[in-house]
Amino acid sequence: MLRASETPILLSLLLSSEGKTFQAVQTEFEKAFPDRFSACCTTVLLLEDPTVLRIPQRLSAWFLLSLCDSGVDSASPFLPCLAKAAGSAVASAVERNFLLQLLLGPLPEEVLASSPQRYAGCCDFRLLRTVD
Repeated sequence: MLRASETPILLSLLLSSEGKTFQAVQTEFEKAFPDRFSACCTTVLLLEDPTVLRIPQRLSAWFLLSLCDSGVDSASPFLPCLAKAAGSAVASAVERNFLLQLLLGPLPEEVLASSPQRYAGCCDFRLLRTVD
């Protein structure tokens, strides 16, 4: 878990992420948290309550979880969390679609260069039609 002094930094990063590109959010996260695993564990806890973060902020949080790896050429230990959320009927369609994109592989450059807010506003739901 994060130290008490780090929790406000993570929360501030997520709350201010809506208008930033996913790439910028990643850069800020990696700079603020060299030990990404602890920050990702706390992020999972934040995502458990759907009222803590708005949809664009949740997209940023899921994106950051997808980046956390457990070593060279290894997948994120948080992929099961992403998969469970992608299959959840409680998650919004935007969130489920984004999670499916994360699970299918690296995000396309045009998504990385856009903001979570923009993604949420003009999401293409074709992926959902293939799994529902």
